[in-house]
Amino acid sequence: STKGRGRTESSSALTVSSKFGRPESGLEEEVDGNSCPLPVDAPREKKMKWLLAEGHRLVFSGVLAIPSIRWDGATPEEQDAIDKLGFLFDSYKVEHWYYEAIEMARKFVMTGLVVFLWPNSPEQIAIAIVVTVVALFHFLTTKPFANARVDIMQSVSLVTQAATLFYGLLLVIQNIQGNDSDESGVLTYVLIGLNL
Repeated sequence: STKGRGRTESSSALTVSSKFGRPESGLEEEVDGNSCPLPVDAPREKKMKWLLAEGHRLVFSGVLAIPSIRWDGATPEEQDAIDKLGFLFDSYKVEHWYYEAIEMARKFVMTGLVVFLWPNSPEQIAIAIVVTVVALFHFLTTKPFANARVDIMQSVSLVTQAATLFYGLLLVIQNIQGNDSDESGVLTYVLIGLNL
């Protein structure tokens, strides 16, 4: 093992730092002072299974970052799908290929259904806010776009839409109460700026 820059590097590919926890007991073997979860002569299949499980755990704990996988047309079937329908899913990560359908459903609900529910009432705007906030939370948990900048643009867009709807709800309630004061001028300009 070699020491360098405050960390220990080992020749074993299956070394687990104590920072990430101890492996299952019974499978440990000491290699250069570090705990190796599997014996060196363990079957390849067992090593791969452990390696994939450990990688999965590290990705979801935020320790390991893996770049998103893009559509590349590696197989004839994938290339055929890209040629025919790539405009629907090519901008999304492979694991989120379905997200365009979710986005179209959200837009349909916002423009096709909410319009007919309780027209010109606070309830109509409240439903639109709920749909937008649910879409925002789902989006932030999946981050489906392959391009991180597009993810940021979409999240800003959904936040702006939710803020605009909330302001609209406030205006409708203000009109219902008969309060037509012009105290909301600054907020109006802020929302106009956000929507630009």
